[in-house]
Amino acid sequence: MCSLWQNNYIKKRNEEKIINEKDLDIVYKKLSDFGIERITYIGGEPFLKDYLIETSINSRKYNLIPSVVTNGTLLDDYKINQIIEKQIFENIIFSIDGPPKIHNEIRGKDIFEKVSNNIKKLSVLKTKNKLKKPRILIYITVWDKNYKNLEKTINLIKSLNPNKIRIQLASNITESIINETNKIIPNSIITHSYINSIKTDEAFKFIKEKHTLLTQKYRNLEFEKIFYNQNKICHFISNDLIITPKGNILICPMLNNLSIGNIYKNDLKEVYYKNIEKINEIKIISETKKLPICTECCVEKIR
Repeated sequence: MCSLWQNNYIKKRNEEKIINEKDLDIVYKKLSDFGIERITYIGGEPFLKDYLIETSINSRKYNLIPSVVTNGTLLDDYKINQIIEKQIFENIIFSIDGPPKIHNEIRGKDIFEKVSNNIKKLSVLKTKNKLKKPRILIYITVWDKNYKNLEKTINLIKSLNPNKIRIQLASNITESIINETNKIIPNSIITHSYINSIKTDEAFKFIKEKHTLLTQKYRNLEFEKIFYNQNKICHFISNDLIITPKGNILICPMLNNLSIGNIYKNDLKEVYYKNIEKINEIKIISETKKLPICTECCVEKIR
Protein backbone atom coordinates (compact mmCIF):
# COMPACT_ATOMS: atom_id res chain seq x y z
CA MET A 1 0.00 0.00 0.00
CA CYS A 2 2.90 2.37 0.71
CA SER A 3 6.09 2.99 -1.22
CA LEU A 4 7.74 5.17 1.42
CA TRP A 5 10.37 2.48 2.04
CA GLN A 6 11.70 2.71 -1.51
CA ASN A 7 15.00 4.59 -1.81
CA ASN A 8 13.98 6.44 -4.96
CA TYR A 9 10.98 7.93 -3.13
CA ILE A 10 13.24 9.67 -0.60
CA LYS A 11 15.61 10.83 -3.35
CA LYS A 12 12.78 12.19 -5.51
CA ARG A 13 11.53 14.24 -2.59
CA ASN A 14 15.06 15.38 -1.72
CA GLU A 15 14.56 14.28 1.90
CA GLU A 16 17.76 12.33 2.51
CA LYS A 17 18.78 14.30 5.60
CA ILE A 18 19.40 12.14 8.68
CA ILE A 19 17.59 13.87 11.52
CA ASN A 20 19.12 13.84 15.00
CA GLU A 21 18.23 14.84 18.57
CA LYS A 22 19.87 18.25 18.25
CA ASP A 23 17.72 19.01 15.20
CA LEU A 24 14.61 17.99 17.12
CA ASP A 25 15.43 20.36 19.99
CA ILE A 26 15.33 23.22 17.47
CA VAL A 27 12.00 21.95 16.14
CA TYR A 28 10.50 21.53 19.63
CA LYS A 29 11.42 25.06 20.68
CA LYS A 30 9.97 26.64 17.55
CA LEU A 31 6.78 24.57 17.76
CA SER A 32 6.36 25.48 21.42
CA ASP A 33 7.01 29.19 20.77
CA PHE A 34 4.30 29.09 18.08
CA GLY A 35 1.80 27.65 20.57
CA ILE A 36 1.75 24.05 19.33
CA GLU A 37 0.68 21.66 22.09
CA ARG A 38 0.68 18.21 20.52
CA ILE A 39 3.13 16.44 18.22
CA THR A 40 3.04 13.02 16.53
CA TYR A 41 6.06 11.11 15.29
CA ILE A 42 5.34 9.45 11.93
CA GLY A 43 7.52 7.68 9.39
CA GLY A 44 8.47 5.30 7.90
CA GLU A 45 8.86 3.74 11.32
CA PRO A 46 9.73 6.16 14.14
CA PHE A 47 11.25 3.46 16.37
CA LEU A 48 14.01 2.96 13.80
CA LYS A 49 15.49 6.00 15.54
CA ASP A 50 17.15 4.51 18.62
CA TYR A 51 16.76 7.83 20.46
CA LEU A 52 12.98 8.07 20.04
CA ILE A 53 12.20 7.33 23.69
CA GLU A 54 14.72 9.91 24.92
CA THR A 55 13.66 12.65 22.51
CA SER A 56 9.98 12.04 23.27
CA ILE A 57 10.71 12.57 26.97
CA ASN A 58 12.71 15.68 26.08
CA SER A 59 9.80 17.13 24.05
CA ARG A 60 7.80 17.45 27.27
CA LYS A 61 10.36 19.99 28.55
CA TYR A 62 8.98 22.23 25.80
CA ASN A 63 5.38 21.63 27.01
CA LEU A 64 4.68 19.37 24.04
CA ILE A 65 2.55 16.23 24.33
CA PRO A 66 3.92 13.46 22.08
CA SER A 67 2.13 10.62 20.31
CA VAL A 68 3.54 8.06 17.86
CA VAL A 69 2.38 6.06 14.84
CA THR A 70 4.20 2.72 14.74
CA ASN A 71 4.00 -0.70 13.11
CA GLY A 72 4.86 -2.08 16.56
CA THR A 73 7.57 -4.49 15.45
CA LEU A 74 10.53 -2.71 17.09
CA LEU A 75 9.01 -2.37 20.52
CA ASP A 76 10.67 -4.53 23.17
CA ASP A 77 10.29 -5.02 26.93
CA TYR A 78 12.64 -2.14 27.74
CA LYS A 79 10.82 0.36 25.49
CA ILE A 80 7.39 -0.80 26.66
CA ASN A 81 8.43 -0.46 30.30
CA GLN A 82 9.85 3.02 29.66
CA ILE A 83 6.66 4.10 27.89
CA ILE A 84 4.56 2.97 30.86
CA GLU A 85 6.86 4.05 33.71
CA LYS A 86 7.49 7.52 32.31
CA GLN A 87 4.04 7.89 30.69
CA ILE A 88 5.70 9.25 27.57
CA PHE A 89 3.02 9.14 24.87
CA GLU A 90 -0.53 10.39 24.86
CA ASN A 91 -1.47 8.03 22.00
CA ILE A 92 0.21 5.06 20.35
CA ILE A 93 -1.32 4.24 16.99
CA PHE A 94 -0.85 0.73 15.58
CA SER A 95 -2.06 -0.94 12.38
CA ILE A 96 -3.65 -4.36 12.13
CA ASP A 97 -5.11 -5.06 8.70
CA GLY A 98 -6.49 -8.56 9.10
CA PRO A 99 -6.19 -11.95 10.79
CA PRO A 100 -2.60 -13.31 10.98
CA LYS A 101 -2.40 -14.74 7.45
CA ILE A 102 -3.83 -11.63 5.75
CA HIS A 103 -1.94 -9.13 7.91
CA ASN A 104 1.36 -10.95 7.29
CA GLU A 105 0.74 -11.03 3.54
CA ILE A 106 0.27 -7.26 3.61
CA ARG A 107 2.84 -6.24 6.23
CA GLY A 108 5.49 -8.98 6.25
CA LYS A 109 6.32 -12.40 7.68
CA ASP A 110 5.33 -12.95 11.34
CA ILE A 111 4.44 -9.27 11.77
CA PHE A 112 0.97 -9.97 13.23
CA GLU A 113 2.45 -12.01 16.05
CA LYS A 114 5.06 -9.37 16.93
CA VAL A 115 2.61 -6.49 16.87
CA SER A 116 -0.22 -8.19 18.76
CA ASN A 117 2.18 -9.45 21.47
CA ASN A 118 3.63 -5.98 21.97
CA ILE A 119 0.19 -4.35 22.12
CA LYS A 120 -0.90 -6.97 24.64
CA LYS A 121 2.16 -6.32 26.85
CA LEU A 122 1.54 -2.59 26.69
CA SER A 123 -2.14 -3.01 27.53
CA VAL A 124 -1.47 -5.38 30.46
CA LEU A 125 1.12 -3.04 32.01
CA LYS A 126 -1.16 -0.06 31.53
CA THR A 127 -4.01 -1.85 33.32
CA LYS A 128 -1.72 -3.15 36.06
CA ASN A 129 -0.52 0.40 36.79
CA LYS A 130 -4.07 1.83 36.53
CA LEU A 131 -3.03 4.30 33.84
CA LYS A 132 -5.22 6.08 31.30
CA LYS A 133 -2.28 6.86 29.00
CA PRO A 134 -1.02 5.99 26.53
CA ARG A 135 -4.28 5.56 24.69
CA ILE A 136 -3.93 2.54 22.41
CA LEU A 137 -5.46 3.18 18.99
CA ILE A 138 -5.54 0.49 16.32
CA TYR A 139 -6.25 1.33 12.68
CA ILE A 140 -7.57 -1.10 10.09
CA THR A 141 -6.75 0.09 6.57
CA VAL A 142 -9.24 -1.61 4.27
CA TRP A 143 -9.02 -2.40 0.58
CA ASP A 144 -10.27 -5.16 -1.67
CA LYS A 145 -7.79 -7.71 -0.29
CA ASN A 146 -8.91 -7.61 3.35
CA TYR A 147 -12.43 -6.18 3.72
CA LYS A 148 -14.14 -9.59 3.83
CA ASN A 149 -12.23 -10.36 7.04
CA LEU A 150 -13.27 -7.13 8.75
CA GLU A 151 -15.39 -8.55 11.59
CA LYS A 152 -12.84 -11.25 12.35
CA THR A 153 -10.18 -8.54 12.48
CA ILE A 154 -12.28 -6.37 14.82
CA ASN A 155 -12.80 -9.29 17.20
CA LEU A 156 -9.09 -10.10 17.24
CA ILE A 157 -8.26 -6.47 17.97
CA LYS A 158 -10.86 -6.26 20.74
CA SER A 159 -8.94 -8.92 22.67
CA LEU A 160 -5.98 -6.49 22.80
CA ASN A 161 -8.10 -3.99 24.77
CA PRO A 162 -7.55 -0.85 22.64
CA ASN A 163 -9.14 2.49 23.47
CA LYS A 164 -10.33 2.86 19.91
CA ILE A 165 -10.46 0.97 16.61
CA ARG A 166 -10.55 3.11 13.47
CA ILE A 167 -11.50 1.80 10.05
CA GLN A 168 -10.14 3.78 7.13
CA LEU A 169 -10.00 3.28 3.39
CA ALA A 170 -6.60 2.73 1.79
CA SER A 171 -5.30 5.52 -0.44
CA ASN A 172 -4.72 4.78 -4.11
CA ILE A 173 -2.91 7.61 -5.88
CA THR A 174 -2.26 7.51 -9.61
CA GLU A 175 0.04 9.59 -11.78
CA SER A 176 -3.12 11.09 -13.29
CA ILE A 177 -4.28 12.37 -9.87
CA ILE A 178 -0.84 13.90 -9.28
CA ASN A 179 -0.76 15.55 -12.71
CA GLU A 180 -4.27 16.99 -12.35
CA THR A 181 -3.47 18.32 -8.88
CA ASN A 182 -0.27 19.95 -10.15
CA LYS A 183 -2.27 21.74 -12.86
CA ILE A 184 -4.26 23.47 -10.11
CA ILE A 185 -1.38 24.01 -7.65
CA PRO A 186 1.86 23.83 -9.68
CA ASN A 187 4.69 21.62 -8.37
CA SER A 188 2.75 20.74 -5.22
CA ILE A 189 3.56 17.02 -5.61
CA ILE A 190 6.66 15.37 -7.10
CA THR A 191 5.78 11.82 -6.11
CA HIS A 192 3.80 10.19 -3.33
CA SER A 193 4.06 7.28 -0.93
CA TYR A 194 0.57 6.04 -1.87
CA ILE A 195 1.19 5.44 -5.56
CA ASN A 196 0.02 1.84 -5.93
CA SER A 197 -2.19 -0.48 -7.97
CA ILE A 198 -4.50 -1.65 -5.18
CA LYS A 199 -8.29 -1.63 -5.57
CA THR A 200 -10.68 -0.13 -3.03
CA ASP A 201 -14.10 -0.04 -4.76
CA GLU A 202 -15.48 -3.27 -3.31
CA ALA A 203 -14.20 -2.50 0.19
CA PHE A 204 -15.75 0.96 0.10
CA LYS A 205 -19.13 -0.36 -1.05
CA PHE A 206 -19.13 -3.18 1.54
CA ILE A 207 -18.30 -0.98 4.55
CA LYS A 208 -20.66 1.78 3.46
CA GLU A 209 -23.46 -0.79 3.60
CA LYS A 210 -22.32 -2.36 6.89
CA HIS A 211 -21.32 0.81 8.75
CA THR A 212 -24.52 1.24 10.80
CA LEU A 213 -24.67 -2.44 11.79
CA LEU A 214 -21.01 -2.52 12.82
CA THR A 215 -21.34 0.69 14.84
CA GLN A 216 -24.26 -0.79 16.78
CA LYS A 217 -22.48 -4.10 17.33
CA TYR A 218 -19.08 -2.86 18.49
CA ARG A 219 -18.17 -0.07 20.89
CA ASN A 220 -15.10 2.14 20.50
CA LEU A 221 -15.35 1.75 16.73
CA GLU A 222 -14.68 4.79 14.53
CA PHE A 223 -15.01 5.06 10.75
CA GLU A 224 -13.48 7.39 8.22
CA LYS A 225 -16.29 9.84 7.48
CA ILE A 226 -16.71 8.94 3.79
CA PHE A 227 -18.20 5.58 4.84
CA TYR A 228 -21.29 7.20 6.33
CA ASN A 229 -21.53 10.82 5.21
CA GLN A 230 -20.39 13.25 2.56
CA ASN A 231 -17.20 14.84 3.81
CA LYS A 232 -16.87 18.53 2.97
CA ILE A 233 -14.23 19.54 5.50
CA CYS A 234 -10.44 19.40 5.34
CA HIS A 235 -9.44 18.35 8.83
CA PHE A 236 -5.73 19.02 8.36
CA ILE A 237 -5.05 22.36 6.65
CA SER A 238 -5.03 25.25 9.16
CA ASN A 239 -5.15 22.78 12.09
CA ASP A 240 -1.90 20.83 11.67
CA LEU A 241 1.57 21.06 10.14
CA ILE A 242 4.13 18.52 9.00
CA ILE A 243 7.84 19.07 9.58
CA THR A 244 9.98 16.90 7.30
CA PRO A 245 13.48 15.64 8.24
CA LYS A 246 14.95 18.37 6.05
CA GLY A 247 12.93 20.92 8.02
CA ASN A 248 10.38 21.79 5.36
CA ILE A 249 7.07 23.05 6.76
CA LEU A 250 4.11 21.46 4.97
CA ILE A 251 0.50 22.56 5.42
CA CYS A 252 -0.89 19.35 3.89
CA PRO A 253 0.33 15.71 3.98
CA MET A 254 -0.80 15.12 0.40
CA LEU A 255 0.78 18.24 -1.12
CA ASN A 256 4.19 17.01 -0.05
CA ASN A 257 6.24 19.37 -2.21
CA LEU A 258 4.39 22.51 -1.12
CA SER A 259 6.58 24.00 1.58
CA ILE A 260 5.86 27.39 3.18
CA GLY A 261 9.33 27.60 4.72
CA ASN A 262 12.01 25.75 6.66
CA ILE A 263 11.85 25.42 10.43
CA TYR A 264 15.65 25.48 10.80
CA LYS A 265 15.95 28.74 8.84
CA ASN A 266 12.69 30.61 9.44
CA ASP A 267 10.62 31.87 12.34
CA LEU A 268 7.58 29.56 12.33
CA LYS A 269 5.02 32.17 13.35
CA GLU A 270 6.32 34.68 10.83
CA VAL A 271 6.40 32.25 7.90
CA TYR A 272 2.97 30.81 8.76
CA TYR A 273 1.15 34.15 8.85
CA LYS A 274 3.06 35.37 5.82
CA ASN A 275 1.41 32.47 3.96
CA ILE A 276 -2.00 32.60 5.66
CA GLU A 277 -3.87 33.75 2.52
CA LYS A 278 -2.30 30.93 0.53
CA ILE A 279 -3.18 28.41 3.28
CA ASN A 280 -6.81 29.56 3.40
CA GLU A 281 -7.07 29.53 -0.39
CA ILE A 282 -5.86 25.92 -0.59
CA LYS A 283 -8.27 24.92 2.18
CA ILE A 284 -11.17 26.41 0.19
CA ILE A 285 -10.04 24.64 -2.98
CA SER A 286 -9.90 21.31 -1.13
CA GLU A 287 -13.31 21.77 0.50
CA THR A 288 -14.96 22.66 -2.81
CA LYS A 289 -13.70 19.36 -4.22
CA LYS A 290 -11.50 20.99 -6.84
CA LEU A 291 -8.31 19.25 -5.76
CA PRO A 292 -8.09 15.63 -7.04
CA ILE A 293 -5.55 14.49 -4.43
CA CYS A 294 -8.11 15.14 -1.64
CA THR A 295 -10.11 12.09 -2.77
CA GLU A 296 -7.23 9.90 -1.53
CA CYS A 297 -6.25 11.87 1.58
CA CYS A 298 -4.65 9.78 4.33
CA VAL A 299 -6.29 11.90 7.06
CA GLU A 300 -9.92 12.13 5.94
CA LYS A 301 -10.85 11.76 2.28
CA ILE A 302 -12.97 14.45 0.65
CA ARG A 303 -15.29 12.96 -1.98
